[in-house]
Amino acid sequence: MDIRAFADSMGRDERAAWIAAVAFGLVSAYVGWTLFGAPAGRAGEVGGLAEVVRWFAVVLALVVAWAVRPDAEALDEHDRHLMSRSGNAAARWLGFCLLVMAPVCDMDSLRGNVVSRSPEWIKTWVLFVMLSSIAVGACAHAVLHWRDRR
Repeated sequence: MDIRAFADSMGRDERAAWIAAVAFGLVSAYVGWTLFGAPAGRAGEVGGLAEVVRWFAVVLALVVAWAVRPDAEALDEHDRHLMSRSGNAAARWLGFCLLVMAPVCDMDSLRGNVVSRSPEWIKTWVLFVMLSSIAVGACAHAVLHWRDRR
């Protein structure tokens, strides 16, 4: 399939959903790798990289939020329904992450692991949860649009 023709056939909302899904998906994957895949992250330290990752994520979030803001006049009932469903997916993912981590932080067997993490690691983990929630919502929105095309 020709990518140019595919992109031209998309509406503004669908194109914005795909851009946000790719951008936040890549940043979430990188932050997750920094926390759980990199040797420093597995040791509980993320060092100076944490500050760079946080600022990069904030700038990306602002740029994508500005670029993909919905045009309220152009949205019809169907578009609002898709936005609602994708927002529900993002909220459910965020709730799932918080429900999993709350007991883990309170378990006696894992408390030492959580306490051994640096404050930068914890801040970066919270950022990872928020970024992954945005990525899940954007992916759900893009997939819902894609499913409507079929």
